[in-house]
Amino acid sequence: MIYIQALELLNVAVKHDLVGERDGKVIVYRKGTSQSNEGFYLEEKDTVAKELMKDEKGQTTLIQALKEKGVDFVPTDYSTSLGIIQDMIK
Repeated sequence: MIYIQALELLNVAVKHDLVGERDGKVIVYRKGTSQSNEGFYLEEKDTVAKELMKDEKGQTTLIQALKEKGVDFVPTDYSTSLGIIQDMIK
């Protein structure tokens, strides 16, 4: 999944109340580390989307939860648009 698709998934999850949002940031649960405590944090959507694009389990979990709410998430296919842009900058 590319970044813009992960951001799209995150926004749909927020819209359907699967992910909390406050002041434009999303609520995420973080495990504790030597530098931070375990718990809930407000994170920038950009940061979470970058993590989600690499996290297949997280993607699957959100997509399945959306299905259970009757929402069939299909990420936008940007391959054609990306190809056109790549050709333009060559």
